[in-house]
Amino acid sequence: MEANKINIQSQLETITEFWSLKELAKVNNHAIKIFKLKGDFEMHKHDNGDKVLLIVEGTMFVEFADRTEEIRTGEFIVIPSGVEHKPYVKDGASALMFEQL
Repeated sequence: MEANKINIQSQLETITEFWSLKELAKVNNHAIKIFKLKGDFEMHKHDNGDKVLLIVEGTMFVEFADRTEEIRTGEFIVIPSGVEHKPYVKDGASALMFEQL
């Protein structure tokens, strides 16, 4: 396998729809995806493994049954498999997601 450099900002510029995932790479049995966020997403859960969301730019809120977490630029959150959550963004943000294939 050859080492490949990926420019996150350049990849973000190609995304035209909010909440639309773009796969950047596969590493072992995980995918690295990037997306832009704005507004509300539905309450949901992931049954196929934990998710890691790293905020590249902006601020994202994640609502859980018992609390709401605020994740800012440079911070990440681990969403455990099977846990219901609702992400939302007030002013726009972008994130990397790491998920099991």
